[in-house]
Amino acid sequence: MEVAYAAEGAIFLVGYMNYEAYRILIVDENRAERELARLVLANELPGISVREVETSTDFAEGLAREQFDVAITERRLSWGDGIDIVRVVRRIHARCAIILFTAEYDPSAVRWTLEQRPDEYVVKNGAGYLQLSEAVRRQLERRLSSNTRASGLISRLPVGIFALSEEGRIVFANAAAARLFDMPVAKVIGNLLTAFFADSIAQDAIQEAILSQKGLQGLEGRLIRQDAPHRWVRLWLWNPEDDQEVALEGLLEDISDLKARENRHVSQARQIPAVSTERERFASTVAHELQAPMGRITRYAQLLVDRHAGAFEEDARRFLSQILDDGRRLQEMLDDLLSYARVGAGGRPFQPVDFGAAVDEAAANLEEMFKDTGGTLRRDDLPVLLADRAQVIRLFQNLIGNALKYHGLEAPEVQVSASESRGDWLFAVKDNGIGIGAADRERVFELFQRLPQTQELPGTGIGLTICRSIVEHHGGRIWVEPDLDQGSTLYFTMPGDKLVRSSEHAENE
Repeated sequence: MEVAYAAEGAIFLVGYMNYEAYRILIVDENRAERELARLVLANELPGISVREVETSTDFAEGLAREQFDVAITERRLSWGDGIDIVRVVRRIHARCAIILFTAEYDPSAVRWTLEQRPDEYVVKNGAGYLQLSEAVRRQLERRLSSNTRASGLISRLPVGIFALSEEGRIVFANAAAARLFDMPVAKVIGNLLTAFFADSIAQDAIQEAILSQKGLQGLEGRLIRQDAPHRWVRLWLWNPEDDQEVALEGLLEDISDLKARENRHVSQARQIPAVSTERERFASTVAHELQAPMGRITRYAQLLVDRHAGAFEEDARRFLSQILDDGRRLQEMLDDLLSYARVGAGGRPFQPVDFGAAVDEAAANLEEMFKDTGGTLRRDDLPVLLADRAQVIRLFQNLIGNALKYHGLEAPEVQVSASESRGDWLFAVKDNGIGIGAADRERVFELFQRLPQTQELPGTGIGLTICRSIVEHHGGRIWVEPDLDQGSTLYFTMPGDKLVRSSEHAENE
């Protein structure tokens, strides 16, 4: 019987594993995103059954009436929290795999318990929908492997499946795993799993998982092969709670072709500066053309005020004052638009940037705002990363400036910190200001979008858009979270591979 075949990195099980036998639950209030997830799953896993849930009532009825193999949930819903949903699903359907699929959440920020921990976490973005289908497939195959490891079927699966002793030695491996390790199954048995990995980071992560017995999810690394080039793989380890014979079970997925495609995309991305330069040239031309007539309007309005104010009635003076205010605001918008267009357009190579010193310089540029508001700034030791120094200063200046501008009744307090998170650096700019509501977390990063409570304050609505462009230009992402008491915290990431030094203290050690 033909059991499986592989195509373009996706694995389709035939015969024994029929996707029509599996049911998926999607819990998401966003109808468009929910339907897109369903369409992608239906396309990638033909025949699979999907139930969509939007409200708490539908969620409760669905769990009561049906059995599900995989549940996919958002992190935040108006009627519940994704972590609570994980707990409820586990309580009712203990064997249901759970995938947290969300765009606004950092899993390292939560202290998981065994009951709360999802089986996988997938970031909701363009690529995330394809990764979601891969995650569902992995969970179904993991369920299959845990039920049939002793059977001959598992030896014919095209993904590497193995089991480890408490010491981390391989005690079982199927044929696909042996092919990835580039040696016969008999020679694979007895080897330490860490011995097959070329990277010390992967070795350390595997060793920690073996010692803690907590498993791993989607660790990427390179396999050492005796007579063949290294292969990129993605590794999962989990604790088989119903199997006392092995300490951990694992799955290996060959992602060498995916890595090759990523490298091609990186090569193509290097051509983007030429497009960005054209964008900057266009923006500069538009700004120049607009500034000239706008400048004449404001100058003549100012001349009328200076020379003939006494000849005008009160209404006329008020009209001229409005023209001058709008002119100044348009000038600010043009300046900000030009700054937005220039992000990434200069093509400057990244250099080591002391992020602590960048925060200090940004604060110095905001000295008058600190004096006017009585604001204070505290920062932790920050790393030195490869970046564009001018853009990093602009990033912190915009974020800190917003915290000072949109403060509440108390004097503004700003805290800047950084920590390592999932191989990247996670920065946080926390304030005690007026805060940002859940409904506005995405909108604040859009061009010209201002919150209702900020309409009376100066600003163009481009500052956070520029911040997002700067962060994305450096390969990171940015989002906002409200604090429980007051204010909000803006988070952004910077890739860990750009690390030069972990903190200012490291230079003196």
